[in-house]
Amino acid sequence: MERFRKIQHILRSGKWHPNSSGEVSAVLLALGIDARFNEGCSRLFEWLCGGNPLSSGPESENIEEVEDMEDVIILITSDSVHLYCNPINSNALLQVLGKINNLQLHCLNTELYKDSDFAQEFKVKTFIQMTTPHAVVGVPYFAVHDPSQSFDPMKLESEWPIVMSYAAEELGGHGFFTLGHEVVELSPYLEEVYAELDPSSLRD
Repeated sequence: MERFRKIQHILRSGKWHPNSSGEVSAVLLALGIDARFNEGCSRLFEWLCGGNPLSSGPESENIEEVEDMEDVIILITSDSVHLYCNPINSNALLQVLGKINNLQLHCLNTELYKDSDFAQEFKVKTFIQMTTPHAVVGVPYFAVHDPSQSFDPMKLESEWPIVMSYAAEELGGHGFFTLGHEVVELSPYLEEVYAELDPSSLRD
């Protein structure tokens, strides 16, 4: 998965180093209700899976065919990719993402997933465990970079249920996510990445 490797290379290079306490060490995206159907996350996911966000048609048709694609969380670090998904969408996701080096899969089996309370707790614990080591986390909040737009990290606390869940101390949480992590909005950086030609974009 060349595009995942491209993001990992950028993280290793320290290129995404805004006026902050450190370099972005992880990129977080969530699909569906967990991020209030955030368009920036959807755009990055489409691009990672081979679609060209500068055009209208994604290449990864098998991803689009999945009915329940909203229960997905991805955290990209310099040397690994964490993928939370469920037994409904896992097969389709792994057809596209299964060849990623050092893929860390977090997915319940069908029987355990039937227990909605257990499944929700598993998702929250997974999110907490995957994000806790990273002091500076990048998110693709805006689908398109617009200098007139301002980003307030506290929006994630009020808008993204999965980020709100980070405060669940009974599940291992550590208080407000934005107090424990610096959050960097990635759209100005991603615009440059999306514009670069690569084999997938040339096929479009």
